[in-house]
Order: sequence, then C-alpha cells, then structure tokens
Amino acid sequence: MRLSGEAPPIRPPTIPASQPNTDSARQAQACGIAPPLARSAESIVAQPMTRTRCACALVVAALAGSAGLASADDSTNADRSFLRKVVDNRLAIGLRLSHSWLEDSRRYGASGPENGNPHNFLGTLWGLDVEQRAVPCPFLEYRVASIVGVGVSYDETRIKTLDWGTDDNGRTFIAGDGDLRLRGVQAWAFARYPNRTRVTPQLRLGWSHYSSAFFEDPGWAQGGKSFDVQDPSGWFVAAGIALRVWRGAGLDLSFEHLALSDVRAKARLGHGGHKNGEFPVRSDALRLALGYRF
Repeated sequence: MRLSGEAPPIRPPTIPASQPNTDSARQAQACGIAPPLARSAESIVAQPMTRTRCACALVVAALAGSAGLASADDSTNADRSFLRKVVDNRLAIGLRLSHSWLEDSRRYGASGPENGNPHNFLGTLWGLDVEQRAVPCPFLEYRVASIVGVGVSYDETRIKTLDWGTDDNGRTFIAGDGDLRLRGVQAWAFARYPNRTRVTPQLRLGWSHYSSAFFEDPGWAQGGKSFDVQDPSGWFVAAGIALRVWRGAGLDLSFEHLALSDVRAKARLGHGGHKNGEFPVRSDALRLALGYRF
C-alpha cells in the first residue's frame, strides 16, 4: 500500500540465470581475473594436436642441429686425418752446421805466393780462405715415398781474400782487399735406404744459386775503389748417414761436393781504371744437421 503522490520504489533489474553476462566475463578474462569462456569441442580437440605438432617440430629441429654438428665434427676429423697423412713421418725441419773448404784457394809463383804473380785470382790477390760460420742454417725435407723425397735449405759462405801487405815498420803481413759473401738456396732430391737399424744411408743431388756481395777493406777502398761481383750457381752431390736419436729427433752427417761456377769480379781502381778476375768457389764441405721428423 502506498500513499497518493508517493513515488514507486526503484528495483534493480534482474538477470536471468540462463543468460550469463558475456560482456562482463570477456572483460574479466581480458584482465586475467576470470577463467576463459567456454570453448567449442573442435577447439578443445585442436589444442592437443597443435601442441603435438610443435613438439614434433622441435624434435626435428633438434635432430637436424645434432646432425649438422656431427657433420661439422666429421669434416674437422677428416681434415685432421688428411693432415696427419700428409705430415706424419714425412716432414722434417732442423738446423745444420758446415765446415767447408775451397778446391782452388792458392796461386803460387816461383817463390810461393806473390803479389806480382800474373796467375793470381785478381791483381795482387793470391789467396782465398773460407771463414767458418758458427751460426747454423735452417733446412726442410719432405719424404714423398718411403725411400725418396725433396729438400731445401738456406746457405751462406764468407770468403776472405789474401795478398801481402806492409806495415809502417816495413814488416810484411797477410792482408787482403776484403771479403766475398755468398748467400743462397740449395734445393735437392734425396734417396735413402731404410733398414731395421738406427742408421740410414742416404744420397742427395741438387742445385744451388747464390747472390754475391763484396765488402771492401777500408784501407784498400780509399780513393773510391770498389769491387763488382756476379752471382754463381751450380749443382751439388752429397752422401751421408742419418742417425735416429729419440722419437722424431735425429742427426744427419754428410760429405758434400759443390760445383759452383766461378765468381767473375771487377776491381774499380778509381780514375777510370779497373782489373778483371775470377774467384773460384768450387768447394767441399762436411755438414752436421740436427732435425726433427713429425
């Protein structure tokens, strides 16, 4: 019962239970505070299938990555195996010392070495002496087959020229005009006879080429005098033995004959004068080498 003129009461609207407020549910789901809306049967079935496909794709990718890594490892191992085949027990490097002497080192006159001998090497120079080096030279050898191979080495020789000189007191002594230096490369092929002992006989045959330089004695070079020299080359042969010391380390002792061409020389004496001559540099040598075979 209400009095006349009195406003009717306001009642809140009612929502049927069979029709949920889908807009509010969607907003709540978007904010992460409500469970997701009901899904269809097809989507429920499709979700496990999608997950299965993703898992299969991940497995395939993992297998492909593993196969790639295995292929890279196999390639690296193949490269290392090839390198071992090329180097192992084939490549040798080391250092060698030499003691050499010239086959033609003196020119004698009627009373022995004479500055005025017309058969001197050049002018007053009647003697040539090899200055022995204490510094070893590097070498490298490669065995192509079980008994043959090739090698290369740096080589250097210094030769002192000799003639008679006189000091301020009139005393005679052995002097010279300077030193001849030869620097070059030796390349060779070698053959060896392997056996069950530590000692292996071997033979080398090769070719040498040297560049020449002359270092004038300061006393002789006064007045603008100088030497011009040419480069020699020639073949050589050597025979020796290789001694296996420990694992890949070994010693090599050999005798070598070096048949180089003569070094043609010109002495420029100043004021346009000059003298020509030749320095014979054919030599023999004993070589001792210490090497390591990989």
